[in-house]
Amino acid sequence: MKALPALFWAFNLIGLFVVASAASQPVEQSTVPPLQGNNLEPLLEEQRTTLQHYGLASIIVSRGERVGDTFDPDTMNLIAGVDDCFPGLQPRRAASQLPTVTGESAKGLAAAFGVAGVVDAGGSGGRNRSFELSFKEVKAVTASVVQLRDALRRGVPECNILRPYLTSATRASDLPQPPLLIKTVFMARRVVRVSTSNYIGTKASLGEELLRLLGVASSFKMSAESSQTEQSMIELVGEDIVPVAYSPAFIRKSQEVAFIDNGRIIATTIDKIVEVDPGSEEFQSNAQAALQQTLN
Repeated sequence: MKALPALFWAFNLIGLFVVASAASQPVEQSTVPPLQGNNLEPLLEEQRTTLQHYGLASIIVSRGERVGDTFDPDTMNLIAGVDDCFPGLQPRRAASQLPTVTGESAKGLAAAFGVAGVVDAGGSGGRNRSFELSFKEVKAVTASVVQLRDALRRGVPECNILRPYLTSATRASDLPQPPLLIKTVFMARRVVRVSTSNYIGTKASLGEELLRLLGVASSFKMSAESSQTEQSMIELVGEDIVPVAYSPAFIRKSQEVAFIDNGRIIATTIDKIVEVDPGSEEFQSNAQAALQQTLN
């Protein structure tokens, strides 16, 4: 198949080929589409891992996540939307922040732009590429456990399974794995800075061709561009404020404990269901690791 001349340098520049892509867009309804084959399975598996370890997951391709949505933690399929189980829930919005993360991989660069389904096609030609993802105008949309408990609808089996976890007196280690109940959604404008060494310019803008290749030309605009002897840098800013990360109400964590039995110190590991607090120091330190993992 003959390659298009206008795209030839772009393929050599970033070494990517897009096989499926979708830019994250703001969504007002809990309309989570069914997965098409296994296209998003690696992405969802990564979300499961980061949620378990850090209590936070990046939203690369938005599936309409809203505070109060409930997902199966194993399949990541939607069990019930916020309107199903929490009618009338009114989450609060507050200014927040998310850390800046960096990367060099083709997969990570695509993820920074809110694109999934990208494979490395090689052809880097010895050029070095790095990028930085930061977030502007960050808002945290969140609900307290009290709000969720008071708004929980009665008499619906899919909603009733949440009640033991929302009642602190029964939040015990013998409860099964909790459903993924979204407590916080982070909204922000993406800012991506891409640096490339030994770039040979053409008539087409480096930024324009990059956005066209990834299929997000209508979602980002050029903010800055500079070129030095051996280094070119572009800054691209998202046109819209979109969901970029979410946090569940609860996760199951393993904790090491020690007790004395007949004068001997016994160390063991127990599972404990804990509430995720986006305002805690631990969460803020974990956010860097969770977002960074997505771009590796």
